[in-house]
Amino acid sequence: MKKLPLRKRLRKSYISSLLSGGGSAAVSLGVWRNPYVTAAGTATLVSHELGHVLVARAYNAQPMPPIFIPLGIVTLGATRIKGMPKNGKQRIGIYQAGPIAGLGTCLMLLIPLLNTPWLTLGLLFAASECYSLLLGSDAKRARKARSNG
Repeated sequence: MKKLPLRKRLRKSYISSLLSGGGSAAVSLGVWRNPYVTAAGTATLVSHELGHVLVARAYNAQPMPPIFIPLGIVTLGATRIKGMPKNGKQRIGIYQAGPIAGLGTCLMLLIPLLNTPWLTLGLLFAASECYSLLLGSDAKRARKARSNG
């Protein structure tokens, strides 16, 4: 497989990070207007990172505590994991656990927003987690683990 030049890889990574951080951008937009939306977005982001940590621990990897990086209106989360399993299915489980946990949290927290104008921001959280699960960096790592066996 041909490797992209560094500039293109960085650009793709930055765009992917911004798209998957869309839910946290909505958090920042909701800060001044609706504290529930802010709390829901933060809970989604935290549960996403904790999903990676808990499944990594279940597979005897050594996850570091999650870090959260505020970048203007977007907050990104990251979890470093030492001693990733060699088994491809376990790696896929670790990669996919974050978006699944975040999406589950988001959907539970959307229920009180159903008949409000804030539903749009809540749906942005859900769309962000779906992007991460299907197309984002978590999905790319899972596909790579699947192809490496």
